[in-house]
Amino acid sequence: MQRVILKILYTFFFSTFIFSSAIRAQDSSFRLQQADSLFKTKQYTQALELYRTMFEQNQYTPAMLLKMAFIEEGLAETGQALYHLNLYYNVSHDPAALEKMQELAGKYGLKGYDMEESVLLTYYHDYHRYISVGLGAIVFFLLALAIYLNAKNSKPLPAIIGALIFALLLGLNVNVAEQISTGIIAESRTYLMEGPSAGAPVAKVLEGGHRVMIIGHEDVWLHVYMDGKYFFIKEGSVLPVTL
Repeated sequence: MQRVILKILYTFFFSTFIFSSAIRAQDSSFRLQQADSLFKTKQYTQALELYRTMFEQNQYTPAMLLKMAFIEEGLAETGQALYHLNLYYNVSHDPAALEKMQELAGKYGLKGYDMEESVLLTYYHDYHRYISVGLGAIVFFLLALAIYLNAKNSKPLPAIIGALIFALLLGLNVNVAEQISTGIIAESRTYLMEGPSAGAPVAKVLEGGHRVMIIGHEDVWLHVYMDGKYFFIKEGSVLPVTL
């Protein structure tokens, strides 16, 4: 009897989950169609409102991100336009998006939009898991070799040292992948501080739209790299370019 009840409960909850997922997908599809229809009829602000609602709920398509950037450029929201263009490039790898970002950055005197850096960072984020797998395989092989050499009364030390080196590289790769990303400064008059404190000296004051490399996090402060120097920025002042 208990098994029958558990089976009924499992079937009920599973069916409810499937039904809810289907409803959410249908609702998302309807809103996207509605927003696209508004975009086609050039009702851009209404379309953008719907797109932003969907984006906040982590529902997006590459085409939607591109349309958001187009509308935001027309509304002179340059930082937001660059943010969504950057996200679009991350998911599409469309070189035209890089060119458009550089065009906008040049037009408004914004820094941080080096094309080669963008390409390398995007591909690194795409393939860092494979790098980790490769490094892990090398560590495993070297450890196995060290055990084999030890069993044969040969010197296992070189293999052990090699395993330690690649283990360090593996740890570094995992840590770097989690920490490093890019971010768009979202607010005007954003303060770049010399330390992670409101009382630290102000190094620069920037307008929105500049892009920085995020290399770490300390409380409510982001540790960033820009123009060959390291700074700290309040977390809420930067839009991390991640999905």
